[in-house]
Amino acid sequence: MSQLSKCQNMLKFSIMSTKNCYKKVQICVFCNDEILLLKVSQDRGGFWQNVTGSVEEGEDFEEAAGRELEEETGILTKVFESGYEFNFFSQYQNQVIEKTYYCFLKEKPVIKLSEEHDELKWVKIDSIQANDYKFPSNFEAFKYALRKLSK
Repeated sequence: MSQLSKCQNMLKFSIMSTKNCYKKVQICVFCNDEILLLKVSQDRGGFWQNVTGSVEEGEDFEEAAGRELEEETGILTKVFESGYEFNFFSQYQNQVIEKTYYCFLKEKPVIKLSEEHDELKWVKIDSIQANDYKFPSNFEAFKYALRKLSK
């Protein structure tokens, strides 16, 4: 992407209003030296991602992150903000703001996948790469969360 394109995108996002914006969350789940990845069901694209979901009316981002984590995996634990937030336009040209969170588990739980996902895998954090994800924002969320954990 050229420098001009980057500037145009930044300008476009800076004028986005949060009033008519879809709000989403993304959660990185760590356990020891691994991160949990979920594979979206084939009818939804069949790609690997972190836990993701939408903020429902009346919820704040953190509440939505905790709820989505429980709904998609069965994990009930405290989530922490990673500091990575981004804006984009969806495939339907809707404005979206997404905040990212993380949690750290002391031991691997039994995961109860929602109908949105077909598979799960635990991946060593020192081997994860951008191409493990479909969307670059998932890898960025991972990097931000890992930095927070390293402090």
